[in-house]
Amino acid sequence: MIKKIAFITLAILISSCSKDQSPKGALKSFIKLRFQSGTSRGELLDRSTGQLYSTIEDLNQDELDKFLDLKNFKLKNFKVLSRRCTEVKCVINYLISYSETKSQTTVVTEVKKSAILVREEDSWKLSDVTNIKTYHDSQTPLQVN
Repeated sequence: MIKKIAFITLAILISSCSKDQSPKGALKSFIKLRFQSGTSRGELLDRSTGQLYSTIEDLNQDELDKFLDLKNFKLKNFKVLSRRCTEVKCVINYLISYSETKSQTTVVTEVKKSAILVREEDSWKLSDVTNIKTYHDSQTPLQVN
């Protein structure tokens, strides 16, 4: 009996430690999900709340398809620049970089963003994201329409 209790306790401990449940972990998980193919509205709604939840929920199917279509982009880097957190709210400034794989010339884009995460029950959810600055690095001149 004691062996069973010890085994169950160990299993719960390992499974709870294997997933990063911090605000940074929730943000990183959301970003990785955005760059995966086959992501659904439901998966995004499970990780969001507030204004972001409402925005995703209100997208019609065409808008959702465009929002989810990142097949020509590859996530290169994710870096937290700063964070200010309380028990229930966390503001994280971060930088992501991604490359466009569709064009013949590699274009690397870096975007500095600010995210607001809110703690709901036992998990952190993304409430809002704001772009601060975008930088494009290309070996050839960009065509702007």
